[in-house]
Amino acid sequence: MKANIFIYFLFLVITCYGQDKPNILIIVVDDMGYRDLGVTGHPFIETPSLNALAKSGAIFDNFYAPASVCSPSRASMMTGRMNYRLGIYSFIYNGGGYVHLKESETTFPQLFQKSGYDTALIGKWHCSHNDVQKKYKLPSMKKYGFNYYFGSDNNTIINNKPKWWRNSIDLGTQKGLASDVVTKDAINWISNIRNKDKPFLLNVHYYEPHWKIVGPKNLVKKYG
Repeated sequence: MKANIFIYFLFLVITCYGQDKPNILIIVVDDMGYRDLGVTGHPFIETPSLNALAKSGAIFDNFYAPASVCSPSRASMMTGRMNYRLGIYSFIYNGGGYVHLKESETTFPQLFQKSGYDTALIGKWHCSHNDVQKKYKLPSMKKYGFNYYFGSDNNTIINNKPKWWRNSIDLGTQKGLASDVVTKDAINWISNIRNKDKPFLLNVHYYEPHWKIVGPKNLVKKYG
């Protein structure tokens, strides 16, 4: 994990489910600089889909990150509390899996659950490690407020990423770029898995463009 400023772009895409309970999709990307999008002024990186998404909604360009790395920032995002109050001072590294977001903390997905939402997180979590959940008796993803979870504890390998979990089932390595794996599962959850009698809160957390940087060859080639 690089110790540079961790900036995540959080887009809320809201489609009406009713006047008071819209469906909510939250997209988070990892380690992307603020100027790395066309819509924020990069001179040659092309991000047409994100540009369109941003321009059809609201752009917030004055904000503060609670920490310079991912685990404390993500824990703060989930709870609204400073990471020092949460006991997560740096990124949760391999072998330090006993460090985790405490079960006593309230997350915003828990509040959505109580309001009748179906909730899911697909992609990077990094507020605890599913690989050592049983060993250290860590809270399950359901206790953190997610009815459905699909992601990996590995945060650096992008192509053919290992250590994927779906809920409590160890799925091992998933073939392809992590962004494609995450997107495919998110579409499947919306289309086939979620409870369609309820509004939904879906967190889609990408591992890219976090080191190691990998992308589709046809897109990478033109930036060579």
